[in-house]
Amino acid sequence: MKIKTVFHSIILVALILLASPSFLWADELDVRFEIGASGAILGDNSNAYGVEGGYRVSPDLRARLSHAALSYQSAKTLAAIQVDQRVDQNNVRLVLDWFPWTGLGLYGSLGVTHLGDPGKFTITPTDGRGYTINGVLYSSKQIGMVTGTMKTHTLVPYLGIGSLYHIKPTERKGWYFQMELGMVSNLEPRLKIQSVNAEAPPQLLVDLQAQADKESEKLPDAYTLYGVSFGYRF
Repeated sequence: MKIKTVFHSIILVALILLASPSFLWADELDVRFEIGASGAILGDNSNAYGVEGGYRVSPDLRARLSHAALSYQSAKTLAAIQVDQRVDQNNVRLVLDWFPWTGLGLYGSLGVTHLGDPGKFTITPTDGRGYTINGVLYSSKQIGMVTGTMKTHTLVPYLGIGSLYHIKPTERKGWYFQMELGMVSNLEPRLKIQSVNAEAPPQLLVDLQAQADKESEKLPDAYTLYGVSFGYRF
């Protein structure tokens, strides 16, 4: 099943549940809305901060929409050349949380994430060195400054588990603390060379892209997210 089909299906299910008659759970649930602020650590000196809103469809089901600003920087190599990568994304996630044991606050999450702008990178060779790229030797002067992007799928699935703890569990409204462990997958990252030194040999761009294609196969297809959030139910 295509990711877009899954995304549309989740939206449809969420809309149906949200439109369900409120009196179905009126005796059990008189507090429905939640709003929170979150933070996440993804590893490799990356982090994300965001806000989220939740709606309790029933005592054991919550629809949640979140927005996260992701900042990521790393240094890697491509054919022994230093590559500086930077990602600044605004991502949106829509999930349904299921609480099988409402008293414990444990839940499982299933949804989709819409990823923002692709990551950008620059390739900077060391002066005076030679580099073999796709089997061809080039000097650092020939290579010069190279820029590119790391593209992934825009819509990717999200799967997670978490725990929600009410600071005053005897009260239906109030502050809560939430911890979550999740994963986005099916990224299929691809490195795309955008520009090279204006004086570079014409074949350099071809060889760099061929090398980038090989490196793309080694990139992880998923990443894990560890997050905490504080919120208020009202």
